Amino acid sequence: GINVFTPNNNTSADIPPKTVLTTLHVMYEPVKPLKVIDGDIYLENSIAHTDHLFLDANVNNFSLSFSALHYDNPLLNKYRYKLDGFDNDWIETSSALRIANYTNIPAGDYTFYVYGSNNNGTWSEEPASLKITIHPPWYWTTLTKILYFVLLVIVIILFGQYTIINIRRKRKLEFDRLEKEKEKELNAAKLEFFTNISHELRSPLTLILGPVDKLISKIDSIKKEDRLKSYNTIQSNADYLLKLTKQLLDFRKLEQGKTPLTCAHINVVSAIQKISEQFNSLADKKNISLEYHVPEKKVFVWIDLNKLEKIVHNLLSNAIKFTPKNGSIKIKVMLKNPNLNYPEGYFALSVTDNGVGIKPSELKNIFDRFYQADNQNKKNKGVGIGLSFSHSLAKIHGGTLAVKSKLNEGSTFTLKLPIGTAHLTSEQMIDDKELILTNLDIPKHQANERQEVILYKNDNKPLLLIIEDNIEINHYIASELSEDYAIISCVNGSKGLELASEKSPDVIISDIMMPGIDGLEVCRQVKKDIQINHIPFILLSAKTTNESRVEGLQAGADVYLIKPFNMDVLKMQISSLLENRIRIHDEFKKSPFEPSLVDINGVEEQFIQNVIEEIERNLDNASFTTNLLAKNIGMSRTTFYNKIKAITGLKPTEFVRNYRLKIAAQYLEKGFSAKESMYRTGFNTAGYFTQSFKTLYKMTPSEYTARFKDA
Repeated sequence: GINVFTPNNNTSADIPPKTVLTTLHVMYEPVKPLKVIDGDIYLENSIAHTDHLFLDANVNNFSLSFSALHYDNPLLNKYRYKLDGFDNDWIETSSALRIANYTNIPAGDYTFYVYGSNNNGTWSEEPASLKITIHPPWYWTTLTKILYFVLLVIVIILFGQYTIINIRRKRKLEFDRLEKEKEKELNAAKLEFFTNISHELRSPLTLILGPVDKLISKIDSIKKEDRLKSYNTIQSNADYLLKLTKQLLDFRKLEQGKTPLTCAHINVVSAIQKISEQFNSLADKKNISLEYHVPEKKVFVWIDLNKLEKIVHNLLSNAIKFTPKNGSIKIKVMLKNPNLNYPEGYFALSVTDNGVGIKPSELKNIFDRFYQADNQNKKNKGVGIGLSFSHSLAKIHGGTLAVKSKLNEGSTFTLKLPIGTAHLTSEQMIDDKELILTNLDIPKHQANERQEVILYKNDNKPLLLIIEDNIEINHYIASELSEDYAIISCVNGSKGLELASEKSPDVIISDIMMPGIDGLEVCRQVKKDIQINHIPFILLSAKTTNESRVEGLQAGADVYLIKPFNMDVLKMQISSLLENRIRIHDEFKKSPFEPSLVDINGVEEQFIQNVIEEIERNLDNASFTTNLLAKNIGMSRTTFYNKIKAITGLKPTEFVRNYRLKIAAQYLEKGFSAKESMYRTGFNTAGYFTQSFKTLYKMTPSEYTARFKDA
């Protein structure tokens, strides 16, 4: 046969080339089929016959060579390739660089595509392709991701639980802290309560045991009227103790839920008026007006009359206590329409005073048991259960007791009780004929007019100042001591300090728990005042702890007596203090100008030392008088006189004269003449100098000089 070939008719330039992959390089090393590289076989067949290439995570650097199978002019062939999933655009290259290099390819699935063209620019219809999977590292496989997710969920759960536990723990700690603070406050309130109870018990016990001791010891000599007076004192204070005991027992029963309601259908307006009228005499003593604002018509309410009586008693007692003289108290009864809280309506009783008021910070605690508002009118402090008791009584009635108050303007307590019977059981409702309104026990010590100053004159006797807010104890102490001493007494610390400065008593006797300034503060101020700090101080207290005793002695008290005290012990303590002062006076007469040798306290010693130094600065000044001396020391003439007399037993003129004579005697001992010694020590009259010297030393100056010359 014959093959005919016509070059002009050759159309191979229009035939698209077939593109194939030719070689694979991994980590810059050529890979052949079945070749082991680092323990792995990447190609089982040639790269041209491989559809899917799998690479490890650490083998992410690879190169692929390719070729277009068209041989007209292969040097003019062109290529374009792309690693789908990695490259964004096609990359074109020439036949001189038929290789695609990839480095640091992330784990994932990719597809490599490459097209080729012949010298005429005709591109292959189908690209050569290769699927490439780069495995993730072991710590980022699907299983580990699931594990990570599970661990993350666990961590989140654990963190959430920890957070919740932590929050709960913090809440518990906060709750425990608040509980401890509340418990601490309650314990402090209980301590205050028991302190007040102790004071409330020991004061009447003093007024019971004292007269009893007196009746026993003086059974044959005591007069009939004194005996009756003692009996009345014992009776009134025993009644007070009984009332206090009943109040405590009622409060305890209420706390234990053992206080049943016994309600009757009564006219509450009439009942409240009858209860309030029993306080008229107590209000009159302070010239307090009781104003009533009540409905004209009768208001019938199912109520426990006995418990209403106790609530009104507490409200009016507090109102009168904390209302000043010439004040007013408004008692208002109102009938209110039904609302959500009181479906059948309610009646309201409000008691408004213009007294001292309550601090805003204390209003939330005012109905807490044992709590007492901190006001300056401490003489009116009770035991801290009255308002709490009343509040609880209102609650068991299905009602409320609330307060509004402004400091120094007054307070309004409002009692609200339901009108109907929905809150009661049949057992709690009885026939009103069985109920009788009791007579309230208004404490006599409340009704007594408090005198500011009580005076028992007893000329030429030591003067005692008694500071005691309980008027009965005040009278009792004063009357028992009035036979042997002059007495002046008062009922509060402020007046006591005023009298101490004004009268300069020989001994001060003071209670600790008093209105305004308490006994401890009175003692501190007395001992800080140079004009009166020499006065012996006796503290009377219901506080029995060692801490209280130490606190009293640290305040400067010379004696700390616990109520109820024995009157003979008090008398003995007073006598001992005065005898000790007399003994100090005798020591001063022996060594008047060496205070360190005399058994006196440091304050008195320093005072005497200051006086001596002032005398020495004016020793030769004949015109230097005790008035100038008092002025230079910083005291009035009278106060200076009383203080020098109290400490040394000498009048100021005697003290100054004797000190000058002592210095004159020292000059005589050193050989100075009597005349020269006289002028050097401020004497300007020889006769007066000689007479004074002889009075003190029992010899004349010349005899004194001669005695030393002979010696």
